[in-house]
Amino acid sequence: MLEGEFLSEVVDSPNLRIIIAGQQVPQRNIEWGSLSEYRCLGAINNVEEWWEFAQNRQFPFPKDAIKAIILAFQGQPNDIVKSLTAIAKDWES
Repeated sequence: MLEGEFLSEVVDSPNLRIIIAGQQVPQRNIEWGSLSEYRCLGAINNVEEWWEFAQNRQFPFPKDAIKAIILAFQGQPNDIVKSLTAIAKDWES
């Protein structure tokens, strides 16, 4: 388990950096908690970045449609990805 054996083993590795991301992350503990940083990832409101994301997944959206979705979901990545995926199935170019 990540928060158990792995993080306890690598705590003394000064040149190693571990990034853990997700909806749920391990609770800090006495072994490595003082060495950790909590970073909250915020909204992504950049239309160009979302348009590139859509192009890479071959979603057929114009930038204006992507901009509207970004605004509707206030840049929240999880909601935007779900919406783009759902809408792409029925989109007519």
